[in-house]
Amino acid sequence: MQFRVSSLAIGECENIMGYLTDRLEDCENYLTITSHSIVRITRHPLIAPSMIDNVWNGIVQYKIELQKV
Repeated sequence: MQFRVSSLAIGECENIMGYLTDRLEDCENYLTITSHSIVRITRHPLIAPSMIDNVWNGIVQYKIELQKV
């Protein structure tokens, strides 16, 4: 799963990236995917915000491994 965060202000971009990371860390306890159980959630390194066409862009990536029940 990958989220691309874009904003005109670097602070907003970093705040949203932090929010996503906070929500997804240890989410095995409350994330529900019908007919599957979560085996593992792994965070990939964040791609720090950089400016492209006058817009700050950053990427938050997670790998979710599921098992069909």
